[in-house]
Amino acid sequence: MTYRLIRAMNGDSELIFDIKKRSIKPYVEKMFGWDEAWQREFVYKNYKPQNIEFIIAEDHCIGLLEVQEDDSEIFLKNILIVNEYQEKGIGTDILKQLIERAGTLQKPIRLEVLAINERAEAFYKRLGFEVTERSNIKVCMKIQK
Repeated sequence: MTYRLIRAMNGDSELIFDIKKRSIKPYVEKMFGWDEAWQREFVYKNYKPQNIEFIIAEDHCIGLLEVQEDDSEIFLKNILIVNEYQEKGIGTDILKQLIERAGTLQKPIRLEVLAINERAEAFYKRLGFEVTERSNIKVCMKIQK
């Protein structure tokens, strides 16, 4: 499936919230409960558009990629794809490109995933990420190429 990435802008918080809700709500709900107002406020306060690109496929916004980078590493804060577009190779393709870029820059990629989201952990392991730390809440992973 073809897709493209477009940079998020100020004022996109509601779209970011909608993607979060349509992709990871079941996992968040199971671990912490889902308070709609609290989750919306969290997105409005914590998501920075300069770090986010929306994933567009079939003329729909189907997800987002949120990456923070500094001199020493790339932190994959989020890759969220709404449920109906998962398992179509989009996330794999995006991450393979990010891994290739990190290798060129000689930087590791680090990420955290909810411990309850075994599907996501398996996905990252298939791409070569290794677990560096595990708690009841999250699994920390890293890849260095």
